[in-house]
Amino acid sequence: MKGKFVWAAVSIIILAFFATVFSRLLVFEPEDEIRVMETGWTAEYRGTRYQGFIMSDISSILPGNMVRGDVLTLTHEIEGTASLSFPTLLIKTQYCAYDVMVDDKVIESFGLEDFGEGNFIGCGFHFVSLPRGMDEHTLTIRLYESENNAFSGIYPPRIGNYSDLEGELMHNSVLIINAAYFLICFGTIFFLIAFLFSSATRAVHAQMAGTILCIHIGLWILFYNNISYNVIRTNHTTFFEYILLLLLPASLFMMMSFLVRGKVVKILRRLVIADVLLSAVVVMLHVRNIVHIRAFRSINYVILSATIIYSIVLNYRLMFNKSVKRVSRSAKILAAGLEILSVSLLISVPLYLFKKYGSQPGGLTDSIVPIGTLAFAGAMLLNFLLFVTESYSRRDEYAFLERMAYSDGLTMLSNRAMADAMLEEIDKADYDYCLISMDINGLKKVNDELGHESGDHLLTRVSSVVAEAFGKKGVICRVGGDELLGIIEDSDRVDVDTIIQKMTIRVNALNSEEDPIRYSISYGVAYRHDCPGEDSHAVYMLADRRMYEFKRQYYRNLMRD
Repeated sequence: MKGKFVWAAVSIIILAFFATVFSRLLVFEPEDEIRVMETGWTAEYRGTRYQGFIMSDISSILPGNMVRGDVLTLTHEIEGTASLSFPTLLIKTQYCAYDVMVDDKVIESFGLEDFGEGNFIGCGFHFVSLPRGMDEHTLTIRLYESENNAFSGIYPPRIGNYSDLEGELMHNSVLIINAAYFLICFGTIFFLIAFLFSSATRAVHAQMAGTILCIHIGLWILFYNNISYNVIRTNHTTFFEYILLLLLPASLFMMMSFLVRGKVVKILRRLVIADVLLSAVVVMLHVRNIVHIRAFRSINYVILSATIIYSIVLNYRLMFNKSVKRVSRSAKILAAGLEILSVSLLISVPLYLFKKYGSQPGGLTDSIVPIGTLAFAGAMLLNFLLFVTESYSRRDEYAFLERMAYSDGLTMLSNRAMADAMLEEIDKADYDYCLISMDINGLKKVNDELGHESGDHLLTRVSSVVAEAFGKKGVICRVGGDELLGIIEDSDRVDVDTIIQKMTIRVNALNSEEDPIRYSISYGVAYRHDCPGEDSHAVYMLADRRMYEFKRQYYRNLMRD
C-alpha cells in the first residue's frame, strides 16, 4: 500500500512538472507593452486618400486589386518610444518592396532594387529598428507592389521591444515551429538510420521515402509561415516555399510507389519524374525572370489536389480493400499515416488559397498540415520500431537455424558441415593453420558392453573437456561417430603443443575407480606447411594418418599392460 502511494505521488509530481512546462509554452508575457496598430490609419492609393480605417479591412476599402507597380502609402501617428529598450516595428509584406519613414525620414528600405528590376519579391516578416527615445511622430510605410492581384490584406504592424515582438511571433506559431523542426530533425536522423539498413534489406526503402517526405513538408511549413526570416531573405523563403510546393506531388508519388506493387509502381515513378521535370522548367523560367514562379500557382494546386485525392483513394484500398493482395503490415501502417497526411493536405489547400494575409499566424489554417504530418511521422516511428523488433526476431531465428545447421545435437560441438565450410575458408587464407584429427578411444566397446547411453556419456564428457582445453583458440567439430577435428587458424600465434598437453591431461583426469568407462583420446597433428602446395584436405589426411599411428601405439601399450 505504501509503495502504491509513493508511485502515485511521484506520478503526480512528474505530471505537474510537464503541465507547468507546457503551460509556460502556451502563455506569453511580454516584458513591455506591444502596441498593435490596428486602427487610426490613413492611406493614399492611386491619388485617393482614405482616413481612419481598420487595417484588417483595407482590402475591402481600396478599389480593385493592386497590380504590379502600384504604390500604397500608409500613415499613422505613433507615441514616443522612450519606455522601450530596443524599439522595433514589426511588419509583414506580401510581394512588396517597402520604405519605412519617421517624419519623412527613411529609416529602412527593402526590395527597391528588385522592384525596379522586375525581380521576384516574396512574403515575410520584417523587424525595423526605430529611433530610441523619440516623442510622438508620424510613421509612414510605403508599399511597392511587385505582383498582379497578390494583395489580400495587411498584418497589423506592431511596435515594441525586439525580444517581445519576436517572442510573441514565435509563441503564436509554437505548434508549427516545433512541428517543422521536429519533422526536419526526425526525417534527417531516420533517413541516416534507414540508409544504414538499406544495404541489408529493401524493406526500409519506404522508410527512406517517408523521411524525405517529412523533411520536405517540415521545410515547406517553415517557409510558408515565414519562420525562417532570420536565416534566409524574404524573397528567397517564398521562392523555396513555391519550389517545395511544386515538388510535393513528387514526394507523395515516391512514397506511394513503395507501398504498392505491380504496374502501378512504374506509373507512380514516371509521375515523379514528370513532376520533377515540370518543377525544373518552372524554376528555370523564374530564374531567367521570364515568368515568376507564382504564376504557376493554379496549375500547381490542380496537380497537388489530384495527387492528394489519388493518395487518399490508394491508401484506403491498401488499408481496407481485401482485393489488394500481399499488402504487408508495414505497408498498412505507413498507408494509414499517409492517409491522415493526405486528408490534412486536402483540407488545407482551399484554406491556403483563401487565407487572409493579415490574419494572425499559427491559426487553424497553419496547423492542419503540421498535425497531419506529425501523425504520419508517428506511423513511420511505429513502423520502424516494428521493423527493428522483427529484425531482431529474424536475427535470433537465423542464429538458431544456423546453430541447428552447423551444430551437433549430442555434443553441442560444431558438425561436419561446419568443418567442411571452415576447411574451404582457410584454403583461401594466407596464414599457416593447424588441423588436429582426434578419435575417442573405446567408444564401440562401451556401446557393446555398457549400452549406447554410456557411449553417449563418453562422447559428451570427452567432447566437453576437449572444447574447454581449446577454448577460443580453436574450433572443435564432430565429424563422425567418435571422430573429432580441431581447427586452429593462424597457428603461428597459438602454442598448439600446450593445448594438446592440456587436453590430454584433462581427458585422463576423467578416469576414476567408480566410473567403469575408461576415458582416453588419440590425436594426430598436421600443419599447412607440412603439405606445401596442397589444400586443407591433404593436411587433414596427414593429421588423420598421424592420429591412427598414435591410436595403434596406444592399443599396443594397452595390450602390454
